[in-house]
Amino acid sequence: MRVVILLFAILLVACGGQDTPSESESAVAERPVFATNYSVIAEQSAIIMRSTQEGEPFDGAFTQFDAMIYFDATDLASSRVWVSVPIDSLEAGSNDRNTTARNREWLNLRDTPTGVFKSETIRAVGETYVADGTLTLRGTSLPFSLPFMLAEEDGQTIMTAQVPIERLNWGIGTDWNSGNYVGLTVMLDIRVVAEKT
Repeated sequence: MRVVILLFAILLVACGGQDTPSESESAVAERPVFATNYSVIAEQSAIIMRSTQEGEPFDGAFTQFDAMIYFDATDLASSRVWVSVPIDSLEAGSNDRNTTARNREWLNLRDTPTGVFKSETIRAVGETYVADGTLTLRGTSLPFSLPFMLAEEDGQTIMTAQVPIERLNWGIGTDWNSGNYVGLTVMLDIRVVAEKT
């Protein structure tokens, strides 16, 4: 089996006012130090989120992310991934949602301008994989597992994943906790295309 890639990303969105990053904050999280062996093709990749507002479904996406990947299907013990997603790159499908998602009650752009997923534990489950790691949103880090599938096509590796995030676990929009106005679950739909370096 060929050496293949993996990449993850996260995203969240909902509704309420806007903050901007302070001068001391950066929208680029500090990168860890480790060797990588895959490069993401951003223009062919997509990080989509799906949720509901007042019972109506809506889609959004993060338009930027930074990733470091080392993945070897024959040496999962050495495989790892780090992904940083700028909150300010969120496009949530309307100006109101874009503004609200950035405020302190929701994703808190001013104080926590990035969401980060990191994993150093990747395991095979049948013909798929699971990356066990930590997802940090709004300064809260919680254990997070991402199941994903890999495929090879035209010399590229394609990762696909669908995984739910329960926003209240990260303290996102806690004043809207019934699910009647803004859905409690955000579904991530991820497609990442990468090449071996």
